[in-house]
Amino acid sequence: MNQKGFVPLFIILGILVLLILIAGGIIFYTSKRDNSDLGKPGATSNKTTATEGYGWSYIGDFPVSAVNISTLKLPDGRYVAYYVGGQPGIFHYKKPGRAFSTDGITWQEDKGWTCPDLCFKDSSGPVLPHRKHLILKDGRFRTYIKSDQGGGIISYTSSDGLNWTKEDGVRLRFGSDMLGSGTPMLGQNFSAAYMADGKVRAYYEIPVSQFANSMAAGFGRVLGSAISTDDGKTFTKEGGVRVSSADYHQILPGGPNVANDPTVVAMDGGYRIFFGNPGLIMSAFSTDGLSFQWDGKERGLLPLWSTDPSPLILPDGRLLVMDGGQQAKGSKSCNVTQYPNGCPENYDLDHMIIWGKVPIKISTTNWDNQTGQSTISVTGNNGKSVTLRVLDGMGNCKMNEVAGEPACTFDQSTYSIMPASGNSPFQAVVKQVVPGIKEDTITIGVEVDGRVGITTINCINRTKDFTANACGQ
Repeated sequence: MNQKGFVPLFIILGILVLLILIAGGIIFYTSKRDNSDLGKPGATSNKTTATEGYGWSYIGDFPVSAVNISTLKLPDGRYVAYYVGGQPGIFHYKKPGRAFSTDGITWQEDKGWTCPDLCFKDSSGPVLPHRKHLILKDGRFRTYIKSDQGGGIISYTSSDGLNWTKEDGVRLRFGSDMLGSGTPMLGQNFSAAYMADGKVRAYYEIPVSQFANSMAAGFGRVLGSAISTDDGKTFTKEGGVRVSSADYHQILPGGPNVANDPTVVAMDGGYRIFFGNPGLIMSAFSTDGLSFQWDGKERGLLPLWSTDPSPLILPDGRLLVMDGGQQAKGSKSCNVTQYPNGCPENYDLDHMIIWGKVPIKISTTNWDNQTGQSTISVTGNNGKSVTLRVLDGMGNCKMNEVAGEPACTFDQSTYSIMPASGNSPFQAVVKQVVPGIKEDTITIGVEVDGRVGITTINCINRTKDFTANACGQ
């Protein structure tokens, strides 16, 4: 018999079953969430750090001797790369080169290219200067080059990105502070991008004021800018400094600060500028193209070295960056399969890295100068097999007296990793087997499921006054 306020038992049981099903669904959803994106290599600091989500992955090397690479996407969907590269037995000269790619990752050298229209003439052969490209609103390309006669920036245009015609006149005429003695590097990279208002802003090296018109001008550089209202045909210098490595604690001990070789990319609703400095390659982000912020815990400090970073956006939207430098003969930085005896003589090696999701999380501790070691922790995707290896060293560079250029040498056997493999989570100790070698930074590859995440250990055997690579932080 029903009574007022009485709830039948089958209703109560039904409610309980429904609650169990809802709770079970929540647990099932949580257990099925994709955890494959855990982990970001701690490549942005020499301090213990681990951030989940995104990081840098090492995907290989540019296939030929190449440095100062600049890329653009052609109308037919391919990518083209222009570069120069050292050749065995040929010093004081870098041969111009060109390569093509359908995906931005795998490149094929254009062996028959002779640089008929972009190069300056020299007794040693054609000289391809530093060059930066702008895709114009009408689909044509304009590339900017520092004039070999001095005076400023000149340009070439192309409808297909392959055949170029020199334009008359000067795009930006330099002042006396850019033309003094010891300033050949100032302004040699003139990288432009369209702003939100339709104007074109270009970024280039200018001297630090206290070193202007002196022999030190080429070593004290910050990034300034110039603005154009006619699609990059003529520019007017803007006041102020856009990027200074001093703002990011990147200072050579006892010397001037350097920010050089800029390349700007419009991305993420703003502008990211990549540049060289005393240590690792850096980048900074701006929403308006004028004020840049260094996101050191994200993409601000790259696990790449040298001076002329080359970023490009891949077909799937990911960011790829290439950079490197000249290697000494026998250096073990080159791919061991391609070069089992080490790098060839006078070889320019460029590594390629991609920013994206990584499957694990890595953290590194400060390098201990007394014990000569650092600890790496690998977590995420528990139970996965992980292999660690030393990829490269940055900073062990000495002047090649024959070539008159810095040549870097590296041998992975200088360091040991114990254990070198294991199942996540685990820890490994990186030790310097040959003590006392100063390698500002070494890069560590962390391989899982065929992908190689990349992290750095910085400030190896460096004194406290060495503040590059975040050593002073």
